[in-house]
Amino acid sequence: MKTNRIYLGILFSAMVLLFANCTVREGEMAGAATQRGYEIFKTCEYNTLYFIDDKVDICFKLNAWLEADSSLKDLLEDKWFPNYKIRKMSDGMYGLYAGADLAYTVETGNISLSDLNARWILSWKGTEKDISANGYGKYAMTSSFRQGTQELHVDHTDSTNSWHVTIAGVDSSDAFLDLNIVTLSRLMPQSLIDDDFTVTGTGKYEFLEGKIWKDGDLAGWQHHTCLSFDIKEPMQNFFAYEGLAWNGGKMDLEASNENGDKLSVNAEFKGPYNLQITYKGKVQIWNVNTEQVTEIF
Repeated sequence: MKTNRIYLGILFSAMVLLFANCTVREGEMAGAATQRGYEIFKTCEYNTLYFIDDKVDICFKLNAWLEADSSLKDLLEDKWFPNYKIRKMSDGMYGLYAGADLAYTVETGNISLSDLNARWILSWKGTEKDISANGYGKYAMTSSFRQGTQELHVDHTDSTNSWHVTIAGVDSSDAFLDLNIVTLSRLMPQSLIDDDFTVTGTGKYEFLEGKIWKDGDLAGWQHHTCLSFDIKEPMQNFFAYEGLAWNGGKMDLEASNENGDKLSVNAEFKGPYNLQITYKGKVQIWNVNTEQVTEIF
């Protein structure tokens, strides 16, 4: 009888250990089911918002600087352009200088960015520093927009709080961004990053490294990674611990490589911080704050 009890005890312990191990493996597999789709979404999110912060917002900040009282210009230049000095190059044309080097030129047409029919053009030439920049954390990748001479258009044509932002790839690149930015808190913010805004539109990135791909997802990709997106419902920003992030909206994404292999993702917010990812026939809800799967379908 004592021997039987020992055997039963050993058997029970083994079953508990087996059940525990199975539970862990199931959780890991469940998280992995849409992991790559989630990472594709985050890569698009971080690079788009980094681009708005790093490039587009130059126009908004410069507009506020131009319209500021002369007594405030030095203060605002130090606040918004700590690494640059603003210089007037010609009528309606301004340069941002890093020391003796011209980093950006801005053509304003002598029209305030707050005026309807305004068109501002921001130009820059990518440098090695730009190409190696990490942007926003682990999901940042180096896009082709950091190479060569680039030209960004910011048009104020639709309504008082909406701006049309476009940029096209240079040389052989077919990368582009075609976005509409709508401010929600103020009609004309001094800086987009200090305001709530939504983003709609489409775009395509060409990346110079392959963080999206891992063994088993796609075989034989070479040096460039492409990521296309189409926003179906406005993506709304909020400020996360690593910087800007989205917390509302719906979009389709497609990542591809030079061989034509493709990965399709649908991302849709189902409430504050709850992002539904559909990837390879699997559907999961991710908490974008904790980056953990909260629901599995």
